[in-house]
Amino acid sequence: MGDTGTITTPGGVADVLDTTFALPGLRRHSARLRSGAIAAGETAVASIDVARRDSIRRNHTGTHILHYALRKVLGEHVKQAGSLVGPDRLRFDFSHYAAVTDDEIQRIEELANGEVLANATARVFETSKTEAEALGAIAFFGDKYGDLVRVLEVGNSIELCGGTHVRAAGDI
Repeated sequence: MGDTGTITTPGGVADVLDTTFALPGLRRHSARLRSGAIAAGETAVASIDVARRDSIRRNHTGTHILHYALRKVLGEHVKQAGSLVGPDRLRFDFSHYAAVTDDEIQRIEELANGEVLANATARVFETSKTEAEALGAIAFFGDKYGDLVRVLEVGNSIELCGGTHVRAAGDI
């Protein structure tokens, strides 16, 4: 989910509705003109919706902690099958061979909440894919990653991830 916010020039203001990567290293801003006009060559100031981004950070880091808790309670066979991270919710799709029981749900919640309450620092760093694997980092999306990867380590969770995250688990 991309950022939203505003782009302001001397001639106008546009509301940024979404941002995406058009090409590697090139970000596209989808915007709607709110007032005035924006002309090519004008100096522009882009501002993100910080409250929205902070909510997305919390939910995104939360998916990593949830993934750890699922694997710890249900087993190492659990793999992420998809997710949706928004400012107001998260969805985490995963593989498992049976319906999750009420007892397992309670254990997953307790473990995830314990990770948040432990307030571990979220450490983001880049390393080689080989070194990340040696550290035990989890990645389930095939060849999506190059030789240099970005790793998130928060509490007992360590995964490859290029997303935005909180500074510490307690920020969730």
